[in-house]
Amino acid sequence: MKYLKGIFESLCKNELLDFCETNLVYLLDDESYKLKVQRLNEYYWDIELQSTKGFMSWTRIKDYIIPFIKLVDAKYKLEIVHMESWPLKRGYTIKIDNSGNRTSGSFNSYYNIDDLEKAYIGRIDKIEIRVKK
Repeated sequence: MKYLKGIFESLCKNELLDFCETNLVYLLDDESYKLKVQRLNEYYWDIELQSTKGFMSWTRIKDYIIPFIKLVDAKYKLEIVHMESWPLKRGYTIKIDNSGNRTSGSFNSYYNIDDLEKAYIGRIDKIEIRVKK
């Protein structure tokens, strides 16, 4: 049984990875971006987009990332991030690591998709989307 479980987990990861690669093809063809899909536990997957050149410019990628997030939400259920220090909003959230905007330490921001469409973010180190499957 453990072998069958491994086969089905691989297929699930391959399905999600293929979905992401297909829908982010324009960014990934540039080779300035790296995509990573990993299983966190039996309930969640993380989709991570990171620059291979240090940081990403929000103005350069937002027209590709926002439609991608909407597609992910339509096919998979996005996980709502619950944080005590962040007021909970209705809808899903996206984690953006923009520590490059600070002189020291890491700075993560969590956005609702509606806020993300209006936000000025600047430089981004990494975008993470948690998917419940």
